Amino acid sequence: MDNNQSVAVLLATYNGEKYLAEQLDSIIKQKDINVHIIARDDGSTDKTVAMLHQYSKKYAHKITIISKNSNENGHLANFSALCEYALTTSFEYFCFADQDDVWHDNKLNLLLSRLMKAQDSLSVPLLVHSDMRGVDETLSLIDPSFINYQGLPEPDKHDFPLFCHQNFVTGCATMFNRDLLEVAAPLPQGLLVHDYWFALNAKVFGKLIYENSSLVDYRQHGVNSIGATKITVQRSYVRSYIYKMALRYLKIFPSYIHQCKLITQQPGYRQHANDYLNGFAKLNQQSLFARIRLIPIYFPNANSLMMKAYFVFLMTILPVLVNRK
Repeated sequence: MDNNQSVAVLLATYNGEKYLAEQLDSIIKQKDINVHIIARDDGSTDKTVAMLHQYSKKYAHKITIISKNSNENGHLANFSALCEYALTTSFEYFCFADQDDVWHDNKLNLLLSRLMKAQDSLSVPLLVHSDMRGVDETLSLIDPSFINYQGLPEPDKHDFPLFCHQNFVTGCATMFNRDLLEVAAPLPQGLLVHDYWFALNAKVFGKLIYENSSLVDYRQHGVNSIGATKITVQRSYVRSYIYKMALRYLKIFPSYIHQCKLITQQPGYRQHANDYLNGFAKLNQQSLFARIRLIPIYFPNANSLMMKAYFVFLMTILPVLVNRK
């Protein structure tokens, strides 16, 4: 197998027996691509591990299972370990995979074509990502575009300063090259999600490319680690969802600041200085007046009186939130 023309799929699993076979089959049956699955389980108590070993026996040349040699749990720790293992391989192109989605059979071929075209002869960190179809547990269509369903910004237009705290890249819809892996891995402590970290590194140090095709059936069910919520529900003040998310945002906002700070500490960042990112990384260190004055810059969509009041409150208590983290 020529690893320069192959794709290593980093698959994280945990109690995923219900949907795992469909996902594995969809990866193995990718058209016109050499694919190799690197799987790591996070301590499943169901038949997930047995299923992985069954598939590895059937497709010995296509699947590698790595052991969990850490006490750390959770999807971030799982993908972090997969990334560290990936660094030891000779593959040049990589994808993240969840255990419960289904990939369209042209996904890897199309993303690899976009990646190689953008890379050409340059050695630069690259990440290409696509849209997805939202589906239910039985793979019945919910929405043909995850981006539209979630009300996410247009990927080709999404940039800093919003990108400091608003991610629009979903790990299972990405492909990236070794240059990006070597910049972004191993994953530092304190991140929220692996895909946002990779997207930020690609945006700052290389290129972030969007493929306007839905290449994954993104399954929504009761035990999703991260799921989707329709934009009309997100913006409805009469629904409890918006208030739950407002409270959650207060908890996770310091992680956005921490993540941007980590980017500014990456080797070579000085050559890629970004004023918006620099300012956001030090937001909690600014005076209260300065933080409030920056609300229209970092939160340009805060148009309603309620949203403005919310962000004034956030900026007021921000130093306390950061110190508690």
